[in-house]
Amino acid sequence: MQKLKPVSLSGYLSLGACILLWAGIIAFTSPRHSLVLDTAGSGEIWQGQDLVAPFAFDILRDSVDINQDVTEIKRQFPIPLFFNDSASVRQHIALYNVEFSLLFQEEKRRFLDQLQPSPDSSASDIQGVISAVYESMRKEEAEKQYPSSDSLSMVRFGQEYIRSYYQQHAIVLSPTFSLEGDARFLLNNKVLALSQLLSMATFEGEDLFFDQEILDGLPGWELFSSKNEWSKTMIENALPKHPLSTLDMGKYRKNSAEVQLDIQRAMLSIDSIKEHYEKGELIVAQGEKVGPDQVQALEILRTKSKDSLLSDTELFRIDLAKFLLIVLILFGGGVAVSKSATKRAFSIRLNIVTTSLIGLFCLTAVFTELYIPGHLSIIPLAIAPVVILAFYDRESALVVLLATAGLSSIIVSDSWAFLIRHLVVGVGVIYWVKTIRYWSDFLRLSLLVLSINAGFESLLFMLGGAEISADALWVLSDVAVQSFLTFLALPIILLFERLYGTLSELRLVELSDINKPLLKKLSNETPGTFQHSLQVANLAEYAAETIGADGLLAKVGALYHDVGKMNDPQFFIENQHPGQNPHERLAARISAQKIIEHVTQGLVTAKEYRLPHALQQFILTHHGDSRVEYFYQKSLRDDDETRESDYKYPGPPPQTKEEAILMMADAAEASSKSLKAPDEESISAMVDKVIDKQMQEGQFRASNITIQEINMCKAAFKSRLNNIHHIRIAYPPEKK
Repeated sequence: MQKLKPVSLSGYLSLGACILLWAGIIAFTSPRHSLVLDTAGSGEIWQGQDLVAPFAFDILRDSVDINQDVTEIKRQFPIPLFFNDSASVRQHIALYNVEFSLLFQEEKRRFLDQLQPSPDSSASDIQGVISAVYESMRKEEAEKQYPSSDSLSMVRFGQEYIRSYYQQHAIVLSPTFSLEGDARFLLNNKVLALSQLLSMATFEGEDLFFDQEILDGLPGWELFSSKNEWSKTMIENALPKHPLSTLDMGKYRKNSAEVQLDIQRAMLSIDSIKEHYEKGELIVAQGEKVGPDQVQALEILRTKSKDSLLSDTELFRIDLAKFLLIVLILFGGGVAVSKSATKRAFSIRLNIVTTSLIGLFCLTAVFTELYIPGHLSIIPLAIAPVVILAFYDRESALVVLLATAGLSSIIVSDSWAFLIRHLVVGVGVIYWVKTIRYWSDFLRLSLLVLSINAGFESLLFMLGGAEISADALWVLSDVAVQSFLTFLALPIILLFERLYGTLSELRLVELSDINKPLLKKLSNETPGTFQHSLQVANLAEYAAETIGADGLLAKVGALYHDVGKMNDPQFFIENQHPGQNPHERLAARISAQKIIEHVTQGLVTAKEYRLPHALQQFILTHHGDSRVEYFYQKSLRDDDETRESDYKYPGPPPQTKEEAILMMADAAEASSKSLKAPDEESISAMVDKVIDKQMQEGQFRASNITIQEINMCKAAFKSRLNNIHHIRIAYPPEKK
């Protein structure tokens, strides 16, 4: 795990802003289940406490009841009879014929004007003849476009349309109409007073005389209109704007206003209040069967009080308390994960990662509860612990599980069932899934989530007294969706890697592939260094797993720790051929600088290939701030002036246990190559010597590794090196 830097003020501010942001989103978007009015349908038993009216309010009658009263009032008036007004029909036909003739001639004249004008005939007799011929051609073209036969057809269509219209849309008088009585009419199945009838005739934009269905039903119209595009527009414009425009009402007395006023008075007397509740009046008692009026009262209370009987001040205090509780859980969960993952330090980055993950999960629960409350089982319960498990350890994942389970149980309505399900699924995932390193791990994880949820649903069915049958399998559809959504852990892991610089096991496994471009280049250009890195990676992984450190991180860090040697591979003994040592021609100080440069050059290469920061730290710290001892001692023998700083690596010393393990494994593996006759005794003495020297130099002072763990690493190195350098049995020569 990565060494944590001292926390700055900006770090604390970033963490505080992150916690407050997520807490605000969760607190003020989640529903208030404990404060919301209980609900019940008509005929159900009221399970809550006695409900009394917090204020006076009325239950209004619905539109159906009021319309029944209106209908009853209208029944007090005579029902009109239908009849055809033949005089109006004839008058409308005459008006249409005149209007259409004018429109047709105007359209024909407009078409002539658009044609090319005749040549000037005043210049000569010949040009006059040409002009006359041309004018005759223009008229023939206009007649062809608008023939007189079409005009006659349009007149016939208009007359048929008007007759058909009056057969379907008759204006009638009331049978009780008299000079002294009411004047009521029936138009399009609507009973109208005289004033209403006349107002419709002059209503701007109102054109009740055109009916497309009637026009389309005329024999021959569809064929005619398809050939003449202008026909529909022209017939519509030629028709009178409204049949009432020609209705002569002057001979009738306009005394129907009094009758209409009586109708309005009767309608105003309709009572719109169904029931009235005074403040403190009982609405429904506990255990009482809820009736339709009480259901309506509950809906009115819910609307007026915004789902709660508390005041705005009380609601604000409750929201504030919930906000502070969420802040406490987010901060506590982040601190607990930070302590568990780092074992000692407080990490701003880990806190922000944890807070964002918990907040993202709770926001998913809020969305599900608000928009699809009947499908809470689709919430991917395993995502949060799986993401943490991919970065850190089981204890950290368990902390996140408890935080998400606690907060989400506040958000959802069925809190206890959801909490138990959440804990069961989360604990099962945490302790059954060992690693999240490969794609196959996600498939196994999805199947595990499906199995646990299916078992939990079966228990709920049995506890509810229901039989598990094929009809109950539909419930498992939500569980199947949840299992599928578990795969979303992968993009979330990748997102958190990019946003917060964390390094998951998935990424480490990817980087450990020796066919990655940088490792491939290392093996091709410096095969000796590559083999050395492989041996060191095996030693480091084994030792890290022995003391409970991150073996995969130590292994991948070892694979990349010497990539800087690719710049000048010939200066490193594992890449030299016999008799070819360039150091023999250089001064000790220059040789030492060539050796030291592989650290700084390695960092440049790592940044060029965009290696994660954690792996860059392995490159920087695998020699710590130790000396290049061989060339330092040579300089002391050969040179008059020797500065120790010229022979020291830039450092810093290892900052984590994994980096310390790499330093020990690197030195042990390199020193084992110098043994002429490696055996168990010489290997043990060599390992003790190089690691004790590193301890004396204080190379492990910042790595949080204990003496006991160092001794365990020594034993691991000795065991593996003995296996590597074991003496093979000599095979006897074959007999011929």
